[in-house]
Amino acid sequence: KQPVPAPAFNYVGFVLACLSVCLFGLVKPSVQDKGDRADAGKYTDSDSDEGRPLTRGGPDGFASPGGPYSAINTPGEEDEEDRVKELRRRLAQYDRPIGFGLALLMGVFYGIVFAPSQHSIDQACAGKNDHSTSGLDYVFIQFTGIFLASTVYVMIYCAATKNRPQVNPQLVLPGFISGAMWGAAQLCFFIANSQLSLVIAYPIITIGPGLVASLIGVIVYKEIQGRRNFIALGGAAVVTIIAITFITISKVL
Repeated sequence: KQPVPAPAFNYVGFVLACLSVCLFGLVKPSVQDKGDRADAGKYTDSDSDEGRPLTRGGPDGFASPGGPYSAINTPGEEDEEDRVKELRRRLAQYDRPIGFGLALLMGVFYGIVFAPSQHSIDQACAGKNDHSTSGLDYVFIQFTGIFLASTVYVMIYCAATKNRPQVNPQLVLPGFISGAMWGAAQLCFFIANSQLSLVIAYPIITIGPGLVASLIGVIVYKEIQGRRNFIALGGAAVVTIIAITFITISKVL
């Protein structure tokens, strides 16, 4: 148990944080379909490497669009692709609820990711074991577990696709970069937990990135448009800032 000097402020901040999440859920990205884009005439599914098996192609392992190593589909493969496209079309109406459900599931996993290390720290502080009380001492073992788990997931995926994994080559390098950024952020998360305590750091770090991501979506990618979306986003931003303020005050009072 981690006591908070002003629990009332912490409770109010938590409620406001939950409210801000609901407001963020009202924001709908205004992303145009490929056919509506200005360069729709230049873009076709065949021009993209996304979804192409990495086990086929030229000497470098990738199929070059229109090149001598472009993937050639047999009639059986074309029928399979047609069935996949039809299935995707039928499931399109369920994309939002499925995505929302998966996001909730990932949120549960995200919420318990620090539970083992924090339990060891709490036990050590209570004198029940001789484990370290520094969060940084648990970084390596957590990152190792994530790496091993990710490797197993990729192996299962490769086996399920009969060694024909489909990956967009353009996302490989950005994936490594984002992974490095996430690792740095997770390291800071451990430090925040140690300095502020879990009950203070977790709400702030949970709702803060949503606000930053929304601002990037508005300013950089222009994916959030419309008066209704801006009102919902503005309300969510205000509530988020107030929630963070209340949670922070609950620690310092």
